Amino acid sequence: MYKLETKDTDYMTIVLTHKCRRACPFCTDKYRGSEEYISMQNVEKALKFATENKFKDIILTGGEPTEHPNVIEIAKKIKEYAAMRNKNFSQ
Repeated sequence: MYKLETKDTDYMTIVLTHKCRRACPFCTDKYRGSEEYISMQNVEKALKFATENKFKDIILTGGEPTEHPNVIEIAKKIKEYAAMRNKNFSQ
């Protein structure tokens, strides 16, 4: 969970997609509507980087992250990352 005292080195943001069916007037995503998705290979690279740099949290964002066709698989990978991170931190 994000807290005001959280440092930007405590978390990593992964943009899953810019695809979104909404047109929120406050949206700042200049790529909104793009049909591009992050690849599973790049998700795994990001998680490896997060592990090496001991990030505490992973934030999924984008246009609408649940529009990514592999969002469940990505969530499972992040859960694995969290389990591994907790194991590594407790040693």
